[in-house]
Amino acid sequence: MISVNDKEKILEELGGLPVEIYDELVAEHFALVKEKVDELKALLEEGDFEEFRRVAHYVKSSSANLRLTPFQELGAAMENASKGPIDRQILEQSMAMLEQLIASVDAEGHL
Repeated sequence: MISVNDKEKILEELGGLPVEIYDELVAEHFALVKEKVDELKALLEEGDFEEFRRVAHYVKSSSANLRLTPFQELGAAMENASKGPIDRQILEQSMAMLEQLIASVDAEGHL
């Protein structure tokens, strides 16, 4: 998902961060996002949209920090859809897309 050229640009944007550290941060982030999926599902089922919005914001902002645009965009979509008025259809679609993205990354073994 992240090409060599994209990664070089990201590392430069992040102040020359060593690739090993970036890869480690991305792996940790990915593991946390996977954990957040179950939390988001439960919150959606419970109708706790305030907490859902907080978790979606975490996904958005932490993904943005690492320049992981697909995760950032899905987090933003979920955050926005969980503000009043609640758009449950977009929330469900975004969750499904997030799960598909995670499955794709898992299958490829890298971002």
